[in-house]
Amino acid sequence: MNRSGGFSLIEVMVASLLLMIAILGVAAMSMTAAEHLQRSGRETAMTTLAQQRIEFLRSINYTAPALNSGTTTEILTGTWVGYSRVTTVAVDAPRVGTKRVTVTATSPGGRSIQLASIIRNN
Repeated sequence: MNRSGGFSLIEVMVASLLLMIAILGVAAMSMTAAEHLQRSGRETAMTTLAQQRIEFLRSINYTAPALNSGTTTEILTGTWVGYSRVTTVAVDAPRVGTKRVTVTATSPGGRSIQLASIIRNN
């Protein structure tokens, strides 16, 4: 049997099939990675928004109107369009002379994150 030095059609087809499977796997991983990257970006934004609000409330006077008992809702615009932030202040919680501040930030996709802090009267 005289055999030439090339590849048969079957060998080329099998190699092409294996290469196609590998490329599709990499493409699927890339799409999943992009989705996770976007989600982590939104979670970072929500955490930043909640932390900014808590830091602001900790920096103002204990008797300032922003630290009165109740709930306020902000629908953010500009860079944060689509995000919202709800701040709840409870006076004398967990004990007299303190205020519990809870901030819930929500992304345009509806996911939310909640941070809490206790502020005491100095």
